[in-house]
Amino acid sequence: MEVNWISKRVELWRLCRQSPTLSNRQLAKQIEMSPSWVKKWKKRLRDADGTDLRPFMSRSRRRKTSPKRVTEVVEAKILHLRDHLTEHYQRRVGATNILYHLHHDDDLKRLNVYLPKSPTTVHDVLVRYHRIQRPGPRIHVPREPAEPLQVWEIDFSDVVTAQSETTDKRQHQVDVFDVIDTGSSLALETKVSDQFDAKHGLITMIDVLLSVGCPRVIRFDRDPRFVASWSVDKFPSAFIRFLLCVGITPDICPARRPDLKPYVERFIRTQKEECIYPKRPSTVTQAQILISQHAQFYNLERPNQAVTCNNLPPSTAIGEVPRLPRLPEKVDPDVWLAHYHKHDFRRTVPSNGSVTVDKYMYYVGKAFIAQKVILRLDAKTRQFDIYCQNKLVKKKPIQGLYHGMMPFGDYVELMMHEAQSEEKRLKAKRRLRRVTG
Repeated sequence: MEVNWISKRVELWRLCRQSPTLSNRQLAKQIEMSPSWVKKWKKRLRDADGTDLRPFMSRSRRRKTSPKRVTEVVEAKILHLRDHLTEHYQRRVGATNILYHLHHDDDLKRLNVYLPKSPTTVHDVLVRYHRIQRPGPRIHVPREPAEPLQVWEIDFSDVVTAQSETTDKRQHQVDVFDVIDTGSSLALETKVSDQFDAKHGLITMIDVLLSVGCPRVIRFDRDPRFVASWSVDKFPSAFIRFLLCVGITPDICPARRPDLKPYVERFIRTQKEECIYPKRPSTVTQAQILISQHAQFYNLERPNQAVTCNNLPPSTAIGEVPRLPRLPEKVDPDVWLAHYHKHDFRRTVPSNGSVTVDKYMYYVGKAFIAQKVILRLDAKTRQFDIYCQNKLVKKKPIQGLYHGMMPFGDYVELMMHEAQSEEKRLKAKRRLRRVTG
């Protein structure tokens, strides 16, 4: 590229020597360059004699003069202002505020030293001397590859082109419930519905477990249909309790961390780019047909570049399919307590003196109104130890337990009823939040 530019400049120099009366526009037309380019290089090549190629070469845009540097005295003053202006402003001052005081400092004016004019220079000084801590680079620690069908990832995705008249939702009317195996990248389920809530999500999960078997871990995000709340210390939802009671460990990803469930996120993107966006299904039935066909193509024919597949279709890469344990015939509905042993539920005592955990109320006392209390679950004694200011104030037995085994069918009906109740309470909270603003 530089050779072509040099040849253009040599041609311009030659034309200027042969026809000095030509205008910039005429020269630009002959060498097929812009008049501004001709004007710039005519000035540069005015003294060139043709024996030295250096005048015809491109010039670096690097600045020719070094910038003015902040002296150690000014740096010390910046750090002093950072440390001692906090009491005056009752807050930690930033670079802009420090810059103002820097230019109004009498000592620096007498010294007649260079003062920075940009807050960025002050900010760089604060960072260099560790007054502002910059986050270090995020170290990526890859997960250990899981055995096939042992760890699943689940999530809901939106069929943006489909609409339904049977739902009252204004947005996300049609959803897809995706279940992906991380050990083989197999799409185990792609269920389409316009009625997905906590109850229908649980029903779909049970259908997959009945047909495939029980994995060791199921990973999902903090979707309210899975966890029944956005808060961290809320009571475990019916979905989570069901998984724990059938021997599956729920792995709940933190908020805004889709990178922790990459397989299902990658599958959802593929599903949208290869099926939903180009084919644009408009109804639930049409979406189910197209998405099921794509899932079959994804599993049987499409080569997958994941580390688990090595550029083979997932059904080919998995090899011999392992046998998974089936769902139990009888279930202990209270076995989830062991997973939440010593778990803290934080609450603020309202005016009636009672706090709510799940749908049950526990009386703490009116002496603790407006104070924060911690209800620590004790799985061995099946009670809540209530603490206020690190002091044990009460012990309350956990309500809503069943104290015995029950058939799997009865347990499923019980969990579906509880999931439906959670959905109703969540909708009521949303309505109250909209009304109260």
